[in-house]
Amino acid sequence: MINDIFLYFNEEQLLDIRLNQHSEFVDKFYIIYGDKTFAGTKVQLNEDKILNNFKKYKSKIFFRK
Repeated sequence: MINDIFLYFNEEQLLDIRLNQHSEFVDKFYIIYGDKTFAGTKVQLNEDKILNNFKKYKSKIFFRK
């Protein structure tokens, strides 16, 4: 099993590229995110929005805080 684990902060275009290029080889994509930026500003990730935008990969995407 091959897992792809990466930090995410609203880089939807990069996520699109990553999913498209690696999906053939990767079993699970783990999106790691925090509730604050590196500068300490609070943020909230909309997991449903990501899953709706990337329905093709929905079964392979997992989120970790």
